[in-house]
Amino acid sequence: MIQDKGFKVIVFCLALLLLPAAPIMAHLMLIEPVEDGKIQVVFDDDTIASNAEVTVYNENDEKIKEGEVDENGKFSYPEEAEFIVADDGLGHRAEHAVGEDSNEQLPRELTIGVVLVVLALIAGIFKYRSSKNQKSS
Repeated sequence: MIQDKGFKVIVFCLALLLLPAAPIMAHLMLIEPVEDGKIQVVFDDDTIASNAEVTVYNENDEKIKEGEVDENGKFSYPEEAEFIVADDGLGHRAEHAVGEDSNEQLPRELTIGVVLVVLALIAGIFKYRSSKNQKSS
């Protein structure tokens, strides 16, 4: 019974540690192509990243343009651009290779589910090893 209580305490503590991560995951920055030579920088909840700084690089990784997005989160870039980086100065950063459609992400629910399953498997392995060690003692 003590083992079960200890296991529950561990799971509860893990849940408490993971809860603050939910708001952090709420704002993934994305670079979306709008048309040739223009992108829009948004967060995954479709809010505009109005304070994003954009840096454009050519095929030789040389900086060819830098500036802020407009009030709609849009930014125009030259046609020799190969790679674009957006940063809002608050820890959000997005990268985009010109010519790709958009940043495809796994659904958040799937990612969270996989992480929880892995944590449960790890906890199960430790519980099994702990009970096996107590039986042999």
